[in-house]
Parts: sequence; structure tokens; C-alpha cells
Amino acid sequence: MAIAIQGVDHIMITVGDLDIAKDFYESVLGLQEADCPVKDGMRVWYKLGNQELHVNLRRDFCAGKGHFALSVKPEQYHQYYEQVKNSGYAKITESMHFSEDNHHRFYLDDPFGNFIEVIDGSICA
Repeated sequence: MAIAIQGVDHIMITVGDLDIAKDFYESVLGLQEADCPVKDGMRVWYKLGNQELHVNLRRDFCAGKGHFALSVKPEQYHQYYEQVKNSGYAKITESMHFSEDNHHRFYLDDPFGNFIEVIDGSICA
């Protein structure tokens, strides 16, 4: 019998400077830090609904080509886009509507080149 995957537990990305990462994820994206059981100063965890984003410091950091997507309630999407855009953070695209799936999206890179998608609602629901 095949074992079924229940869903995503967490996403882990690496960064080159934890203080810059914390400033970006908290000040620009508005994420709130979650409790991390490892207190080594090398990582910070954030709650993303029922999942978590784990941000880990690596001295030999190199960003990959993958990305993660944050889902925002459709009725709050445009307000969130304006909030991120008005934060002064420059590495953000314009908001776009995709007629193929009828969702709005914008994209940005964190300060380390990790690619982030923000979508209104969920394409996985």
C-alpha cells in the first residue's frame, strides 16, 4: 500500500545574513516569528497558515532557482500588494492577472535572491 503525503509541513530556504533576512520577512512581508526549538542564532521560523517557513543562515550561501508561494485571501490581495510595494522594497514586480487560472500574482526576490510568489487565494484548493 502506498503511503499518502499529507501536505507541506515546512519550506526551508538559506540566506547569507539572518538580520537582513529577518528585517525583510518581518518588515516587508509582515510575517511573524514562530517558536524555533533550536536556539543557535542560525535560523528563524515563521508561521505560514498551517505550514512554516524556516530561514537558515549559511556562510557559503547561494540562492537556488526554486520559489515558494504565499497565499493571501482574495479580498486582501490588493491591499497586501500595496503594503509590500509601499514598504520601499525595490525587488518587486507589478501585480499581474493570469486569465488562465483567474488569479492575481506578484513576485519578488528576498535580499538573497530567493524567489517568492504571492497569489490571491490558492491554486491548490
